[in-house]
Amino acid sequence: MKDEWIRLVERAREGDRMAFASLVDRFRASLCAAVFPIVRDWHVTQDVAQEAFAAAFRSLPELTEVERFRGWLFRIARNRAITSLRRTMVFRARSLASVEEEDILGHLRDGGCVLTDGRELGGPSPTVLERIRRIILALPNDYGSLLTMRYVEDLSFDEMAMATGRTPKAIRSTLYRARNLARKVLSRSGLDIEKVLHEM
Repeated sequence: MKDEWIRLVERAREGDRMAFASLVDRFRASLCAAVFPIVRDWHVTQDVAQEAFAAAFRSLPELTEVERFRGWLFRIARNRAITSLRRTMVFRARSLASVEEEDILGHLRDGGCVLTDGRELGGPSPTVLERIRRIILALPNDYGSLLTMRYVEDLSFDEMAMATGRTPKAIRSTLYRARNLARKVLSRSGLDIEKVLHEM
């Protein structure tokens, strides 16, 4: 059975605006979650997501393989996010070696990196899920974005490669480092990464 979002993409390519609006509803939260770790500002994140959806709608007729829509959409959003950073001159690369766990946890205590998308969620309480999201989105080096694409939106390595401009091999390697850092920080907060990533 064909995924519902693929049907929506097919209809949107034929000019169905309601189908595209459904795609926006379907992907907005995950797209924002992937963009936020790059721009580190919730208002900018929302602007970037809106710009990405608008650009995707305009370019949708050029997308020949509808199954590639997710990777293509995330690539548009990431490119917009990077452009936004360059435009405002606030991009600061942070290497893994320079980031201490205490720095990350201190940032969380100060109330940074909050993402609330209002979706109905099962499993852990909304409070615990919000805490998990704060930790994941506070990770450096674009790790939060990659973890979101993989474990929230379930993008394949090929789709993630398309979205980021990296090779699938590089994605696997970076995701491995991201999981290791997330595991350390989550365990410090009394959370098990193996249980929480699929509950995001």
